[in-house]
Amino acid sequence: MFTIKNKKYILTHNNPSVHLKVDGNARVVLNAGDFRDELEAAKNRYFDAVEANPELLDRLVERYHRDGFLHLGIVDLPD
Repeated sequence: MFTIKNKKYILTHNNPSVHLKVDGNARVVLNAGDFRDELEAAKNRYFDAVEANPELLDRLVERYHRDGFLHLGIVDLPD
């Protein structure tokens, strides 16, 4: 379970029929596969918009310099 902006979410796997429904504890259910697909689609729409709109590109560059980006990589935790 995790919280974003005062809303509670719960993550499930291989349960697409409950995706975005609210459970008995007022938590929004996220099915992992659907959530991943929606994040991918949102990312693609965003970067398509950035390519088409110079103002969005400027804001992207500004945010990159201010905050950086998350990236995929290997986590190297100490023993």
